[in-house]
Amino acid sequence: MGDRVRVQETRPLSKLKRWRLTEVVERAR
Repeated sequence: MGDRVRVQETRPLSKLKRWRLTEVVERAR
């Protein structure tokens, strides 16, 4: 659930950038 919220927050930035942020968050987990 936390990942989805992070993706929505980076949605306005960029599709690729928002995906990269989700990858980093998953790795940090």
